[in-house]
Amino acid sequence: MKIWVRYAEDERASLRDLEDMRIRTPDGRQLPLSELVSYRVERGIRAIGHLDGKREVRVEADLANSAQSATDATSLVARDVMVPLLARHPGISYSFEGQGEQSRKVGASAARIMPITLIVMFSLIVITLRSFWQMLMVLLCIPLGFIGVAWGHWIHDVQISLFSFFGAIALIGVMVNDSLVLVTTFNANLKERMSFNDALRTAALSRLRPILLTSLTTVAGLLPITLNKSFQAQFLIPMAVTVAYGLAIATFVTLIVLPTLLAGLNEIRRLRWWAWYAEWPTSEQDEPAVKELPYENLEDTRA
Repeated sequence: MKIWVRYAEDERASLRDLEDMRIRTPDGRQLPLSELVSYRVERGIRAIGHLDGKREVRVEADLANSAQSATDATSLVARDVMVPLLARHPGISYSFEGQGEQSRKVGASAARIMPITLIVMFSLIVITLRSFWQMLMVLLCIPLGFIGVAWGHWIHDVQISLFSFFGAIALIGVMVNDSLVLVTTFNANLKERMSFNDALRTAALSRLRPILLTSLTTVAGLLPITLNKSFQAQFLIPMAVTVAYGLAIATFVTLIVLPTLLAGLNEIRRLRWWAWYAEWPTSEQDEPAVKELPYENLEDTRA
């Protein structure tokens, strides 16, 4: 049972009434509160928050240094603040929300969606190139582009964040597009009866200017964001660094490493032919584009 002892409502309607409130001293005198104590007026609790049906106390903070990782900051708080607090008050529990929670949600969503997306994307590449092994060569080039992502974050002293992940998705799309352009041109050259080496060299040289110019203009367009020091741009810098530096490396990967992989794949095909038929084929003989020519000529004849 609770017993409330209060002044009359008209005697507690303002702060002035509080100051004039009479306090009885041990000697029987009654003095106003303002003469006995020093106090200040502050805003109290405006609302009691709840999370999952439980009362919560929310503590919000921003990183003073944008170069610091939010993951490292939350780990530090969990180790140095929450462990001693839980030792004194074992009945409480805590959770980290905000950027960390959003990162976990995006990571969980990506774990479900990304495999399906990659399967669909590379299935389309196989259908376009009509070669599983050429698609695999394109796939092998993608991890090399992330070398530039690591360098960019290290040079700018930027932590890998959720926006870096978004930039990596865009980077994969650009790398696959550039690689498709080169491999498609290479297959077209083979269908024009070029030798393997000439077809590969011509494809790399003919695609050099458009791929290089596209990459340079994209990197130049992202430089103002990567070099921006304003607070508003700090969230976009990881994404811009990921795309800019990843694309810079991916350009050379597409123009140098991919043709090398295609040449190595051709030697493996020739070795397989020799092991099966006991004779060395020409470099063009076992290429998918060359094998398609009789069927394409047959379709042209029927048309």
